[in-house]
Amino acid sequence: MASAAAILLAPAAFAQTTPVAGAARVTAHMEVVGADGAHVGTVDTVEDGTIVLAGTDRDAGGRPHVIPIAWIGTVDGKVLLTKPAAEAKAQWDRVGRPGGDPKR
Repeated sequence: MASAAAILLAPAAFAQTTPVAGAARVTAHMEVVGADGAHVGTVDTVEDGTIVLAGTDRDAGGRPHVIPIAWIGTVDGKVLLTKPAAEAKAQWDRVGRPGGDPKR
């Protein structure tokens, strides 16, 4: 028989996601934070296995950036990555489309 503590803790397990399942829960304007809790960016869109971060975000330097959905740890009101913010920013890719527009 399951203990009461295990039953009470069970909902926390639902916050854990696989990257692909987590990507389905990502919406525009969500904050993206590193595993250290530091701000990485703000979601613009999710497309082609990536999260496109808004170029207007305070940390974007005026350009959109993309990060792979494989970096998603959990999605629960914000996107929590599996790597620290500084590492994510060092590895993000700028959107390489004409004019930096992620939709073109």
